[in-house]
Amino acid sequence: MDCTQMRRVALDGGSLASPEARRHLDDCAACRALFADGLELARVFRAGAKHSDVGPAPSFAALEDAIAHNRGWRTALTELPTRIRWTLAGATLAVPVAVGILLHRHNLAEYPRARFIVELAALGCVAIACCWLWLRPLFKRQPSDGVSWLVSSVALALPLALAALPAALPGTATDLAPKDVLHRAASCLLFGSTIAMPAFLLLVGLGRRPAGPRGLSVMPAAAAALAGIVGLALHCPDASPGHLLVGHAPIVWILPLLLLAVRRLQKHDA
Repeated sequence: MDCTQMRRVALDGGSLASPEARRHLDDCAACRALFADGLELARVFRAGAKHSDVGPAPSFAALEDAIAHNRGWRTALTELPTRIRWTLAGATLAVPVAVGILLHRHNLAEYPRARFIVELAALGCVAIACCWLWLRPLFKRQPSDGVSWLVSSVALALPLALAALPAALPGTATDLAPKDVLHRAASCLLFGSTIAMPAFLLLVGLGRRPAGPRGLSVMPAAAAALAGIVGLALHCPDASPGHLLVGHAPIVWILPLLLLAVRRLQKHDA
């Protein structure tokens, strides 16, 4: 009888009357301590095991099987070096911006240049901050929950704040019928979300954080949404606050909510 079997006897409340058990106790000081003092230590271990919420440890075969099945595209992305992950993140965030430049608004030259640069720079800086928190290597010092919540709150509020500013082009407020106004806003909402979707999918896959504070978990979706809003600002000629509040700013809420919904479904299925 070895030490593992003796500890199992202690946890199961078995008998020590067998000759094998007695011989092992004579030779093993650790097991003698376990059964000394009227089995007091053994009773403590039994009580702890009985009330423990921790299940049995998986076997090596089960672990190898889990690792073998965890070889999807997201696993391949998370295993990339940090420098390559950052390069991919920057490239995919540039896609919505490139689309906006290629399909740029006809009145781009009329928009106040200084204000336009400041607005786009603010959106871009917050998107980069979200990526920095999301892609930060796990072995480095991690940001506090307060910092994560602060950055995510700024990311969610900034597009709304910019949209609520006075119109940069007073003539962009059109006299369209409400139905046409909503149709234009819906078109922009769809366009901005679509050009942000590649960044959304790739950034979610590049992160090495399967779980964490809600403020941190929405970072990839918020970064992608902000890039989509930048591309949409370069494309859409309507700069009226009402249109921006309905057709542009909600993108930064739609994508994070979509991500949270998908993760909740995955957790429920698991």
